[in-house]
Amino acid sequence: MKILYIPLDERPCNYKFPSMNLNATNNIELITIPIEYMGNKKLSANINKIFSWLEDNLYNCDGAVISLEMLIYGGLLPSRLHNYSSEILIARLNRFNALVKEIKKKKDINIYIFALVMRTPAYSSSEEEPSYYQEYGKQIFRRSFFLDKKETCLLTNKEEEELSNCINKVPTPIIIDYESRRDKNRDIILKCSKLLIDRTIDYLVIPQDDSAQYGYGPKDKKIIFSHFKSEKVENKILTYPGADEVGSALICRCIVNKLQQKPSIGVIFDQSESKTSIPKYEGMVLKDSIKHQINVAGAKFTDDIEKAQIILFIHTKDEKMSDSWLQEPYKYDDFTYKILLNYKKPFIICDVAYANGSDLSFVKEIFNNKINDNMLSYAAWNTAGNTIGTAISSGIVQYLYGSKETRDKLFFYRMIDDCIYQSIVRKKYNELLKDQCFNSYIHIKKSDEKLINEIKNDIIYNLKKYYNILPFSIKKIDFPWDRLFEIDVELGSEL
Repeated sequence: MKILYIPLDERPCNYKFPSMNLNATNNIELITIPIEYMGNKKLSANINKIFSWLEDNLYNCDGAVISLEMLIYGGLLPSRLHNYSSEILIARLNRFNALVKEIKKKKDINIYIFALVMRTPAYSSSEEEPSYYQEYGKQIFRRSFFLDKKETCLLTNKEEEELSNCINKVPTPIIIDYESRRDKNRDIILKCSKLLIDRTIDYLVIPQDDSAQYGYGPKDKKIIFSHFKSEKVENKILTYPGADEVGSALICRCIVNKLQQKPSIGVIFDQSESKTSIPKYEGMVLKDSIKHQINVAGAKFTDDIEKAQIILFIHTKDEKMSDSWLQEPYKYDDFTYKILLNYKKPFIICDVAYANGSDLSFVKEIFNNKINDNMLSYAAWNTAGNTIGTAISSGIVQYLYGSKETRDKLFFYRMIDDCIYQSIVRKKYNELLKDQCFNSYIHIKKSDEKLINEIKNDIIYNLKKYYNILPFSIKKIDFPWDRLFEIDVELGSEL
C-alpha cells in the first residue's frame, strides 16, 4: 500500500512523525514530498514544484493525505501571511480538483484533505503571525472574543469597557488586512464542499489551531459547518481543536480503511470531572475532542470498556491546565495503574495534565509500575489536541502492525521530547538564554554547536533518571525554526 503525503509544514511533528509509526512494516510505503521543495517557517514552499510532484506521484498511490495550507499557500505560516488574490487561490484549488478527477476516472483512490481554521493567538507575538501582531495581537484576539460573545450573551460592564478599548487601540487598516486574509482562507475551505459533492475528495478535516470559546475561530467554524450542512456533506467533514497531529491521524485512517479493520477504543479518565473541562489553547470540552480524534483516525469509540480492543487512558489534573514547566512534584494516585493492571490489554496514554510537556510525577509512575509492556503509545506535547491525536494514531498503527522495538523507540522519542526536553531541559535554557528572546520565543543558532551539544548532554543526563540503560543512542538533536520551542531528535540503533 502506498500513501502520498503532503504535510502542513517542514517541522518534525508534521514531516517526520507519521513515518516513524511505520518503521515496523514493509506493507505500507509513505511517499512524502521532498523536504527541499518545502519552505522554511515564514518562507513559502515552491507551490509549482509541489503541484508537479503531485502530478507525477499521485496516480501510483492507493491513498493520499494532503494539507491544503501547503498546497494552496506554501505552508502553515505562509497561510497566515500571504497576499495572494482570491483568483490565484481558487485557480490552485481548481488545478488540484482537475488532477484528482482525471485520476479517479482510471483508479480508486482515497483522498483526505485537511485545512485549518486560521488561528488567533491570545498573546502578542509576530513569531508566527503578521508583523503587527507583535504590538496588537492580544487586542486583536480580545476584540474578536468579545464581539463574538456579545452576539450570544450580554457582556459585563468590564467586558464592554475592554472591548471598547480594543476597538479604539487597533488601527482599522490592520483589522482590514487581518480579516481579509481570514475571509480568503475561509472561502477556500467553503469551496471544498464542491470537491466533496463531486467525490473528488473523500473526507475533509478542519482543525482549529489554538482556538478559544469565542472569537474569529469559533465564528468561522459556525459559518463553515452551516455551509457544509446546507450542501448536505456535513457527514464527510470534521472540525475540532488540533493542527500538527492531523497528518498522522489521516494516514492512520488510510491504513484502517484499506485493511477494513476499525479498532474499538474505550476511554477512561483518571479524573472524571475533567471530561467537561476545556484545555488551555482550545475551545472544546475534552470528551468531545477525544471522540473526534478517535473518529478521524478511523477507529470507533465505545462505551463498553470490557469489549474495547484498545483502552485510551486520559491523564489530567483536578485543576486548571497550565504549562508543564510550572509543575511541582507530587505523589500520584495509582488508580489508573490498578485499572491498567486489571485489564491487561493494549492501551494508549494521553498525558494532558499540562500543556507543552509531560507530567513528570505521572511518568515516574509509568516506570515504577512497569506497565509499558502493554502500552501502544504515549504522548504529552503541545496542546491537548496535538497530544491526543498523536497518541491515538500512533497507537492504532502499532496495534495493527507494530513490534516491541518500534513501540519502545516511539516511547523513547516521546520521553526525550515530551518529558525530558519540554518539561525539564527547555525551562533551564529558557532561563539561561532569555536575553535572546525575540517575539516571546527564545532563539538558538544552528551554528552554536557547543550549546547544542550541552543541551544534548543535559537530555541524556535526565533520561538516565528513568532508564538504567538507554535503549537507543541519540545521534543528533536539532532545533526547527531556530528556536527552543520544539526539538528534532535523530535516534540511532539499539545500544
